[in-house]
This record gives sequence, structure tokens and C-alpha cells, in this order.
Amino acid sequence: MVDYIKGEYYILDNGKSTKQLVDIFGNLHFPLLDFNKLEMKKMAENVNMIDLMNKTWFCHRPHNNKPCGICNPCIYTIEEGLKYRFSKYALLKYYDKKFVKKSILYKWLRGHIVTVLNLIMGKK
Repeated sequence: MVDYIKGEYYILDNGKSTKQLVDIFGNLHFPLLDFNKLEMKKMAENVNMIDLMNKTWFCHRPHNNKPCGICNPCIYTIEEGLKYRFSKYALLKYYDKKFVKKSILYKWLRGHIVTVLNLIMGKK
């Protein structure tokens, strides 16, 4: 659908949806498919709703009620330009997962540490 104020948006097809879906999502408009996170941030800033947008939740594995930095939604949010929403700890975990754990040095060290631990514990 298109609205001259809202622009293009999507709504739930009531005829093809369950009653539960209609009850929950029936009155909502979904323009999100055509926008990336930075575009949504800019739109929220333009209508003075950035505080509300910053309260949205995306993390699948929060740590102390904060985004973890390593689940897929966190990774997408960081990589799409919204890393300001993360603590330093979560960003360190993200960079560790993204870069350090893929390095040859990390894999080499990890393999040697596992070997030494297995020798200490009497495993082959």
C-alpha cells in the first residue's frame, strides 16, 4: 500500500492470517523491509523518536540486560552502523568473535592449549 504521508508500507493480510496474528499485528504497518537500520535511525531522529527507537530490543542472548554483541541480531546491528547501542564489553566480544577467533594464531594457540590440557588430564 502507499500513503502520501507514510509512503509505501505493508499490512497483515487478515484473510490469510490466524486470529492470533491479526489480534497482535492487525493494526500495525510494516515499512521496515525497505529500510536499513541507519535509514530507520534517521527517520526516528527526524520525528524526535530516537529515544523510543533506542529502547527496541534485538539481542537473542543478553548479558546483564544488555546486548551480547555476538548473536546474529547483534552482529547485524553493529555492522549496519549502530554500534553506539553496545557496551565496550559487547563490542570487545564482537571483535573477538569476528576477527581474533578466525586468525591463524588463535587457532594455533587454541590447538596447543587443548593438547597441553589433555596431557595434564591424562587424555590422548
